[in-house]
Amino acid sequence: MPLQRPHPPIVVTAVAPFSQGIAEAAGRGWGPISVNFLLPKWFRTHWTKYVEGCEKAGRTPGTANWRVAKSVFFAQDDSTAKAYATGADGPYYYHYWSLFGKLIIHGSPARVTDQLMALQAETGKFGTMLYAGVDWKDRDLARNSVRLMAEKLLPNLP
Repeated sequence: MPLQRPHPPIVVTAVAPFSQGIAEAAGRGWGPISVNFLLPKWFRTHWTKYVEGCEKAGRTPGTANWRVAKSVFFAQDDSTAKAYATGADGPYYYHYWSLFGKLIIHGSPARVTDQLMALQAETGKFGTMLYAGVDWKDRDLARNSVRLMAEKLLPNLP
């Protein structure tokens, strides 16, 4: 729990439909963010899970606590906006296309350790590396990932 009272709002992102993480966060009094790359038809499932978590914890859900992120671009006319926002030479296309290669460090404990050491060599020494996770599709694999980080990675980092 935060030491500061009142503490700044704590929010968590939801990247999967029917996110159980949103229900758990709501039970702790945290707010949800429906991420910008999720199809809008799934956003309502985040609200449903938020309400579920609030009610289970005896909290009153409020839409003011629900954040929805969307990539937005304005231009003077529709054709300019479409070309910039969806064109293969535009920044939005580049951003989403390049996410897969940039964002996920993955592999065996030895490979992940090597990748994180390379990251630190590139960035310089940093104090904390946050393990950014996503909603669990396979509970056993996800839990094992956290366990391997704690048991195999952390003891080997300088």
